[in-house]
Amino acid sequence: MSNIGMLFALIRTALGGAGLTGDELEQLKKEQLSYLMALSQKHDVAHLFAKGLELSGIKYSEAENNVFKAIYRHEQMEHEYERLCSCLKKAKIPYMPLKGAVIRQYYPEPWLRTSCDIDVLVHEQDVCRAVDVLVEDGWESERKKEYHDVSLYSKSKVHLELHFNIQENMDNIDALLSRVWEFSYRKNERGFEYLQTNEFFVFHHIAHMSYHFISGGCGIKPFVDLYVIKNKLKYDAGIVRDYCRQCGIEKFYDNVLLLTEVWFGGADHTEISRQAEEYVLRGGVYGSWENRVALAQSKKGGKANYILSRIFLPYRALKTRYPIIKKHKWLFPFMQVARWFRFLKKREFDRSINEVKINNSVSKSKAEQTERFLAEIGL
Repeated sequence: MSNIGMLFALIRTALGGAGLTGDELEQLKKEQLSYLMALSQKHDVAHLFAKGLELSGIKYSEAENNVFKAIYRHEQMEHEYERLCSCLKKAKIPYMPLKGAVIRQYYPEPWLRTSCDIDVLVHEQDVCRAVDVLVEDGWESERKKEYHDVSLYSKSKVHLELHFNIQENMDNIDALLSRVWEFSYRKNERGFEYLQTNEFFVFHHIAHMSYHFISGGCGIKPFVDLYVIKNKLKYDAGIVRDYCRQCGIEKFYDNVLLLTEVWFGGADHTEISRQAEEYVLRGGVYGSWENRVALAQSKKGGKANYILSRIFLPYRALKTRYPIIKKHKWLFPFMQVARWFRFLKKREFDRSINEVKINNSVSKSKAEQTERFLAEIGL
């Protein structure tokens, strides 16, 4: 069995699926464990890897601590999430949990689905009042609106993305994502918590994956989620397919389902699934700059044009960073200059230098290959 095959066999075991066979256990070498440990950490699934080892009766001390870290991380997140919901309910602000806050209930144990932040949606007209309420309760915020959220931090440094929409700045999927409240229902008759319909929840998951693919990759975790969704959540697959078809991502939907079946169900690889596997594994949790730059180079017409596009952001991209220019377009050139001053900060400067190095290292053939792959996968 390949290294990646062994990793997913262990993750499957951690999620309550069939355990490793005797032959598979015999194949597992210490050197392989070290490699799998590093790969699982890169994709933030080290706790699933460790749990799979534990359930398979394999002692590997280097992995054990990841279980305790994941449990602690979950308990901290859950405490802040409950406090957040209590505040919003008290203020009578309708809200909707998103992503991990919803999906972890379908895992065998909630802590098995880790998150780096809490994602909650409120109506745009309620976002300022929601921030006020949470700040009064001890959350910290710069009150700066990004494209679809405002960031807040608890005293324990838990990050909250308070969304006022779930759009991704992609016209094809935003047309439907912008209507999320139409595809939701009140959890309790007189409560303030809303949930997406199961079908829209699955569509949102696929749409979010498509956004990350275009941005450089999405990591392993969304595929783990998809495996759990398929096995634990009741939904009409035909409706999900129709949503994806409306947004032009039906082919992408089929391909991510295929790769999920390869990794968890023993399906045979195709040429496109092999390319997708390489792209995802290379990217890590949030994708890689190499993937992102390769695609952007191809679209912009070369390395020089890519650098120019990063220096002079178009209106569509700049309004995401500075929403004020949507109402006051005359501020566009001033916000362009304001953005340049950010590069004087060491962190931004170092990041920019790294991006230039990556841009110089990506070949034309690599950029064209990446663009062809995304077209083949349905993006």
